[in-house]
Amino acid sequence: MIFDGPVPVERQKSSQRNYIIFLLFNGFAYMCLGETVILLIAIRLGSPDVVVSALGAMMFLSFLLLPLGKEVASKVGAARSQSFFWVARNVAGLCVALAVPVSLYASRLVAEIMILAGGFFFYGFRAAGVIFSQPLLGGITSPSERAAFLSRSNSVSGFTSCIALVLVAVTCQLTESVWALMAIVLCGSCMGVTSSRFILGIDESSVLRESAKKPLLEEIRLALGEEVVRRQVAGSFCTNLAIILLTPTSLITVKRGFGVSDGNAVIFSIAQWVAALGGSWAASKATRKLGPRRVAILTYLAILSIVPVWFLLTTFAGSVPKIALFIPFLIAGASFFALNNSMTHYFLQTVEEKKRVAVSLLIYTVSGAGSGLVALGITSFSFGALERLFGTPSPETYRIYFLLAGLILIWGLPVLSSLRPLPVEKRMLRKGDFFRFLW
Repeated sequence: MIFDGPVPVERQKSSQRNYIIFLLFNGFAYMCLGETVILLIAIRLGSPDVVVSALGAMMFLSFLLLPLGKEVASKVGAARSQSFFWVARNVAGLCVALAVPVSLYASRLVAEIMILAGGFFFYGFRAAGVIFSQPLLGGITSPSERAAFLSRSNSVSGFTSCIALVLVAVTCQLTESVWALMAIVLCGSCMGVTSSRFILGIDESSVLRESAKKPLLEEIRLALGEEVVRRQVAGSFCTNLAIILLTPTSLITVKRGFGVSDGNAVIFSIAQWVAALGGSWAASKATRKLGPRRVAILTYLAILSIVPVWFLLTTFAGSVPKIALFIPFLIAGASFFALNNSMTHYFLQTVEEKKRVAVSLLIYTVSGAGSGLVALGITSFSFGALERLFGTPSPETYRIYFLLAGLILIWGLPVLSSLRPLPVEKRMLRKGDFFRFLW
């Protein structure tokens, strides 16, 4: 329900309950539909590396649909908008699942198109749906309880996500059939559609719908005139590109370069997820002393270290212990949230509150979609050339790929270094600043 004023206190509690139930279903659904399972389906169906790596770029390329979310929210409100896009998102997941029989009984090319389209809209509809999710949550919580509610929400989502990943890993250990992966995606899609019902039970203020109607183009144009914003867009572009070029390809490498089973591949993803949580915590502590700019530079160096690690692992592929293959996944996981958190921290301390909506949309669409497009070009050229040179993928194929990626990504260091250091008094992000941004 949309209220003309603030959401009444008695309605806030019921809305909070609906949101927690939504997270219970959605956390499980996402891990059954997320990038790990989609990548495994593409690999299992024999898709070339260029297609599999392109799926990794879809998470960022899909930010092109962000303006669509704003447009729909201006018509029906934030809750109905997110519910609509959540249904659409999980229908896109079904497109990925249906690619399995299409590939086996009709055309692999059509199946690959279905997987890529399904991946794009799966992430794109999510981006469009969550554009006003944080303001929506702000309307159903009081300032004094927001920290506790956010913590409880993250715990619920993380718990169900971990359960789903473990179940996926067990299923893949029991069978290597692609039909099992298809069943996992179907299960996740059904759970995701079910979760959308509970979003409709979240009340909101009409302020959200009215704010969605405000034009942003002029604000974005003015923001681009500020040097600090342009440098942040460039910095975010570099960090996104590093994540796209290095993270999904690590999963491809253990599967095709080292012959790891689907079940073990999911275990690598679990390790990456746990490392991401640890990296987020460590980065928040380090930022207080070093500042977000330095943390961003250090974590960018960390994710670049994946290049020499894979160089060594692929060089000694015949004798390297399997446990050593966890190293690049742990690095990628720890770097992912640390990079995002440090850049968000820097953004909050350098952009005025009244400009944050416009600037955040600018950063997401330009640096997110832009890095996705550039990554698609790089991976298409690289894997296309390597396939012509070496034919069947081997450890040597991926060794050359990671070296090429490293040479491209090294130029991100001077870009991140160009960010102006924050004064000591701005390195600590006050909770009030953080929650005003979120809500």
